[in-house]
Amino acid sequence: MNISNDQGSVDYVSYFTNQLPKDLAAMAVLRDELAKRQGALTAVEDSIKDRQAAAEELAKAKAERADANAAAKKIMADAAAKLAEAKSMFEAAKADQEKFTAEASQTQDALVKREAKIASQEQMLKERSEKLAQDEQAVKTRMAELESRVKAFQAKVAALQA
Repeated sequence: MNISNDQGSVDYVSYFTNQLPKDLAAMAVLRDELAKRQGALTAVEDSIKDRQAAAEELAKAKAERADANAAAKKIMADAAAKLAEAKSMFEAAKADQEKFTAEASQTQDALVKREAKIASQEQMLKERSEKLAQDEQAVKTRMAELESRVKAFQAKVAALQA
């Protein structure tokens, strides 16, 4: 706008007929270019937001991975400890089994020896019992002989007294 009025007047009819369509066309081109640039800026802003979101998700994923790794390491350590405990329990059980087997073998050997000793003692007792039975029979036979001799002697004494 011309405030100082130092220029000539504007011919609006020639402006509207000649210059305005050119200005409108230039403005349309500028509008389209501005829209493209605005779209590009919006795309860049969206890309920046997406990068920030991706960086946040990456940081979150890294934290979750670190937590998962720590949990996995703890689980592995617990599993290793349990495996070591199980191995020691297995070794202890194996040692106990070997000890039990050795003791059972010794006990079995001792039992076999005792049974053999008892069998020999039973055989010896049987033999002694048979010998005692024979001796008892011999004593009974001698007693019978003695009694017959005593009766014969008593008969002689009675015959002498009579």
